[in-house]
Amino acid sequence: MKNNRLALITLSVVISILSSTLFPSPSWAQRVMGKIQQTGVLRYAMRKDAVPFGFSNPGTNEWNGYCLDFARTVRDRLSRRLGREIKTEYVQSTAETRRDLVSNGAVDIECGPNTIKFGDYQVDYSIPFFVTGTQFLVIRDNQSQVNPFYSNMQGLKIGVVAGTLTERFLGYRYPAAEARAFRTTVGGEYQDARLQAMNALKKGEINAIAGDGILLRGELSWQNEPNNFAIVPELPLTCDYYGMLLPKGDYQWQEFVNSVLLSSEHDRVLVEYFGSNARYEYAQPRNFCGATSQ
Repeated sequence: MKNNRLALITLSVVISILSSTLFPSPSWAQRVMGKIQQTGVLRYAMRKDAVPFGFSNPGTNEWNGYCLDFARTVRDRLSRRLGREIKTEYVQSTAETRRDLVSNGAVDIECGPNTIKFGDYQVDYSIPFFVTGTQFLVIRDNQSQVNPFYSNMQGLKIGVVAGTLTERFLGYRYPAAEARAFRTTVGGEYQDARLQAMNALKKGEINAIAGDGILLRGELSWQNEPNNFAIVPELPLTCDYYGMLLPKGDYQWQEFVNSVLLSSEHDRVLVEYFGSNARYEYAQPRNFCGATSQ
């Protein structure tokens, strides 16, 4: 665990140095802790379409998931740090809006399946809190149609959530496939992109759904007959570390969020949602990431 934490801190420092050098930060981004001290409000964005990180309960539309519990952990530690009561104002984010919400100052943090990108000009990231990678969700009886290692996927229709790195990955790894992007905003109204893709898969309109393995398994958890589906390949094709989205250049706030991620309170949240080997999706992320590159 100590080695894992040291690696996370080192990666965070590298990300911060590269980001600050390549993309100088706007002056307003330095004020998150001060604004929270003055207002007593933490502005927190999370998803409603990303099981198990952020999702809404059927019938109630209430938020649930890892990110909700992490928000409570951040709030409680802020209260102790600032010596005052802190309330949380929740804002819904999507794959298409998440980075803009942070970069334009609408929220202080966005929690979700956000792959860390080095040299991001728009936002900063926390240290990683999870690792996963691209896989395909298919109908089990049609599993032989989708062979990501020995086929260029020519002629296959692959569903993907618009505005994600997976969409970009499909474009350069499988250019012969027909990618169908599902959007979270249709006609100005929110739509569950993964639910749209799942319905299309069931109807035979697409051959597979590409996405992060953890999110594909989360989507399966909602299905009445999950055994009718399969996720391939066994190990993901990419190695993607998730981090919290943070305002550009606010290093005091970044340091605070990182301290929460390294806390025992956060470890308990991880265990609740992801099991005893909970700091990452796989117990040995180094081995997991090495396998994806072979």
